Amino acid sequence: MMSFLASCQNLASRPWVIDDLENFKLKWSMKSWKKAVIFVDNSGADIILGILPFARELLRRGTQV
Repeated sequence: MMSFLASCQNLASRPWVIDDLENFKLKWSMKSWKKAVIFVDNSGADIILGILPFARELLRRGTQV
């Protein structure tokens, strides 16, 4: 099993082939969505560390998730 630190060290540096992070951050700060659907796989760590905090932030902003 790989550790989180080892995984972070193996990531390619930005810019990636498809890198829309700056556009997303700009839209995120200026806009709130009415509804969102989040599809997840069956990996527990991804859900706990990524999807749940993301969904909570969407809910905090008034989005129906």
